[in-house]
Amino acid sequence: MTKTKRQLEETLAEMGQKMDQLIAEMKEHKQEITEDIEQKIKELKDKMDDISEDSKSFRDKAKERWGDAKPHLDEAAKEIGLAFKQFAKKN
Repeated sequence: MTKTKRQLEETLAEMGQKMDQLIAEMKEHKQEITEDIEQKIKELKDKMDDISEDSKSFRDKAKERWGDAKPHLDEAAKEIGLAFKQFAKKN
């Protein structure tokens, strides 16, 4: 076997080993990236759940406050209507 042929075979063998190493590293990084993405998705879901609960709480409080304020607003609207009628009668 000639020196050049032997060098070529050694070079090809080294390249094969480096490719195998690169594939192993890619698999390792793929796993790390997948785990990071899954963690971020879980955090986003948790935040979304918190926001949903806050929104429901806000809606409940707003509904309760609207129930308290509505009779007063209805009375105020009635009084304004009567005031306009009185104003219209005078003019």
